[in-house]
Amino acid sequence: DPSVPEKKKSYHGEGFVAGFEQQINIDAGERHKLVVGLQLEQEILQYNGISLGAEQDSRSTIIPFTWPSELPTVQPVFFSQNAAFYVQDDIPLGAHVALSGGVRYDADEEYGHVTNPRFGLVRSPPEGIGFKLVYSQAFKSPTVFEQFDEFRGNVDLEPEQVVTVEGELNYQSAGKAYLRANLFFNHLKD
Repeated sequence: DPSVPEKKKSYHGEGFVAGFEQQINIDAGERHKLVVGLQLEQEILQYNGISLGAEQDSRSTIIPFTWPSELPTVQPVFFSQNAAFYVQDDIPLGAHVALSGGVRYDADEEYGHVTNPRFGLVRSPPEGIGFKLVYSQAFKSPTVFEQFDEFRGNVDLEPEQVVTVEGELNYQSAGKAYLRANLFFNHLKD
């Protein structure tokens, strides 16, 4: 860079993602097959920025010579946490036909509480014509990397939201072939 001749520009940043997910499948009798789950996630972006001259200490958030001012700077550390709980129930309606319904609840540190449903109707015989109809909603908050990355970050990002409708028609021959045609529509926001 012409404004800082003969000085080495170096970049340094660290990030961490830690999570836990547990899912339990419960056979609750002939009429209900439950899926219950818990998901926890924490992201940390310890961005140490751009320094000039001497190598930056990677264990510190202090940049002794910040580009382009060459002044000492303390870089922030960004945190993001999300906890989610989900449950789905599959209910048999007859021979090879099942109705499923579920809900996922997210508690996001930055965006608050979000509830998303999912419904499906599926016919899956061992042979013959089957089908699948699904409606679902989903939510994904931006990561700290997407928000605060030095070059590509955007602090104004909103959570992505999607509504999905899906239909499938399939055919299973006697162990020889499986054919399926699937149509779907996803409406994404933000």
